[in-house]
Amino acid sequence: MEVSMIKLIIFLLLFSPENEDRGIRFSISIQPRDSKDTFWLTPILRKPLSLSSHYSLRDYDTLFNDDGIPWWRFLTVPEKWWAQKFSPGVPCTLKKVLIMTHSFERTEGNLYLWRDSAGLPGEVIFGPIRFESDSIINWQEVDIPDTVIFGNFWVGLSPPYQLELVTDRRYNYRGCVAFSENGITWHRAEWLPWGDFMIRVLCLLTGERHEIGVWQVLAPTLLPFEQNVPISAVVQNLGNTSEDSLPISYFVYDEENNLVASDTELFTLRVREIDTIRFSRFWRTRNRGRNLITVKNLLPDCLPENDSSRRKVFVHRYPTTLQYDDGTLEGCFGLGVDSFGRFAMKFTPPYYPCLIESLKLYLLEDQRAIGLIFDDDGPDGGPGTILWIGSINAYDEGWYTINLSTQGIIIPSGSFYASYQNAPRRACEIMGDMTEPLTELDWTCYDGFWEGNKGLAEYGIRVSVNYPIGLEEEKKIRESFLITPNPVRNQCPILIPGGERKELLIINASGRVCSRRTFSGEKTEEFVWNLPPGVYFLELRNEKMRLRKRILSLR
Repeated sequence: MEVSMIKLIIFLLLFSPENEDRGIRFSISIQPRDSKDTFWLTPILRKPLSLSSHYSLRDYDTLFNDDGIPWWRFLTVPEKWWAQKFSPGVPCTLKKVLIMTHSFERTEGNLYLWRDSAGLPGEVIFGPIRFESDSIINWQEVDIPDTVIFGNFWVGLSPPYQLELVTDRRYNYRGCVAFSENGITWHRAEWLPWGDFMIRVLCLLTGERHEIGVWQVLAPTLLPFEQNVPISAVVQNLGNTSEDSLPISYFVYDEENNLVASDTELFTLRVREIDTIRFSRFWRTRNRGRNLITVKNLLPDCLPENDSSRRKVFVHRYPTTLQYDDGTLEGCFGLGVDSFGRFAMKFTPPYYPCLIESLKLYLLEDQRAIGLIFDDDGPDGGPGTILWIGSINAYDEGWYTINLSTQGIIIPSGSFYASYQNAPRRACEIMGDMTEPLTELDWTCYDGFWEGNKGLAEYGIRVSVNYPIGLEEEKKIRESFLITPNPVRNQCPILIPGGERKELLIINASGRVCSRRTFSGEKTEEFVWNLPPGVYFLELRNEKMRLRKRILSLR
């Protein structure tokens, strides 16, 4: 609530007008979600691709489960044995134990090490090893006999002692802590109201070490229905040996967790090599809605936690609507600017090239407004070149759709901006959704300078985009729309591709339409026209496309 009030105060300070037309008021009606093919964009996670902190190439390593931050709440366990499990993954020689404890006066503790037996402490490796604890909370080194370990092991304390083990701030759900009343019969602590013990083991790693990290699944967030989608992932060899037959698999699960696609292939990775692997078998998208892609390393290695990576994707029929507002009344306000101000939202297409089919604005006044589409070639990646501009006549509050399918607005790469602006000498308001979390992709322009607001509001701006199936059809039509020869003499043979209804216009150099014909046959047709000498343009068009070719007629 406090964050929302702060944002509202900031908004009032930034947009406080001198006239009442630019005030803020609640919206009174917002339409519900349209269909299953509407995709609500979520806040972007601004986390860079990071690699594991486990370096298998080092000879000496430190094994630990804690997050490195003491919780400052201490676990008093004078009457029980407590132990924590460690999993080195490779043969190693134990050298030292680092432990963080606390006591109100100088006190001795008893340290033990056990081999793992069916997931619990088993045979005692050595112990007790006495160490001292005092009131200073710090890491203490405890020397232990050099011991070769070939599997999991446990480190812990035995009673009696009058000290407290320090834990980290993360609740323990991993089953790596056990307790005992007598040091013989052990029980796993399935859930604890504290974190992992601040216990670490310094060890010397020996032998071959296999360690594969699967860092990121590469696939578009929005996918077309009934299409073959390539699957790839970023994978790194963190071990000390090359992998010549590395088994990597991908699995695709639908919304009901049913396996709908999978594949396993062998790859090669040299030591320290990081590469993008690509599966040869494509995924055919036959399940609409949310799907989960998992890429997993099947080779047993040192650190199972980084063996897989997942990515959520959405399968839709196209065109689909991209939007940031949640489509509800809660948290929405009317936002007004003067004639020189603009609001914009940044959109990233699901595929390239991508066709913008329509623009939707939620307007709150009976006035005329202006819609714009910008390229992202402005300063700092902001709005730059105007790709389209047009007016909207708002007769009441609600969504207004502008059909752009015939404008040929194609985004070949990067992002674009959909924008709203008042018409000259007109005042109009657009809906702004301030419901958290916000995407921080809203932009505002005053006096010709664009600035990212970083989460002021999600403006009532939506765009409908089309997967390039239509562009592929256009490519086929373009290739079959032939004029041969060119230049021509007297007669001009033209091949018109079959399919949907199309119109052919022949335009002279001054822009006058000399001839107009309609074609609707399923097969390719040939049209011959007598051309006087000069330069002409032949335009083939329908509701979805517009193709134009230049032709020269000689004497």
